[in-house]
Amino acid sequence: MARLAVVVAFAAAVCLAHVEGQQKKKTDYTAIVKKVQASGAALPGKFASQWTKVLAGQRTRVLALQRSLLKKQSSAQSRTALTNAFSQLNKSLAKVDVQVDKYNKQQGQEAKQLVQQYVSLLQQRAKATGAAATAEGPVQQLRKNKMALLRQWENRVVEVNSKYRAAYRASLGAAAKASASNKTVRQALRAAFTTLLAEAVDDQEENITTLSAKQFPQVEEFALLAGKNLLELLVAAQGSLL
Repeated sequence: MARLAVVVAFAAAVCLAHVEGQQKKKTDYTAIVKKVQASGAALPGKFASQWTKVLAGQRTRVLALQRSLLKKQSSAQSRTALTNAFSQLNKSLAKVDVQVDKYNKQQGQEAKQLVQQYVSLLQQRAKATGAAATAEGPVQQLRKNKMALLRQWENRVVEVNSKYRAAYRASLGAAAKASASNKTVRQALRAAFTTLLAEAVDDQEENITTLSAKQFPQVEEFALLAGKNLLELLVAAQGSLL
């Protein structure tokens, strides 16, 4: 009888340890999911802050450069022509800025959706069993979704840069046409816009750098964190079938 009691007590202890182990495992993955969520949730805000800072700096530099160029003009006609040209240019740039704001908000939403895809799959895999836990397709699809999204963002920046360049060309073309009979004014316009275009090229390189050197690594850092835990769950599930 005493021996039976010992066996029962041992079995109960084993069951308790198993339950505690399962609870710990669940708690551990709950913490991991929260960490992944927090990492991903920060992305839209980071992107918005980065673009706000970059674009505000660019616009400030362009306006300062325009003021500097106007001060250098010795001819009243040249100053008037440049003032009108810059006014038209700034209106055109403002229209592109509206498109940029739209894209930046869209980027934030898309980043949020990508994060949710990773988090949802991680939550599912933490509880899944059988085929639902060992399928590799959903994990691979997340990587494809991420890569497609990064390419899409890059294409948008390239498109925006092209629109900014077009705004400069159109403004210069219109101003030059209006001053076709005045060689001095045309030369002043050409020189001023050459200087402005050099600044525009620097700004466009900054746009590409912001995306590829700052934002892409931030997405990859999140994806590596989430992907690592997804792979651990996948390998563990596949290993349990051996």
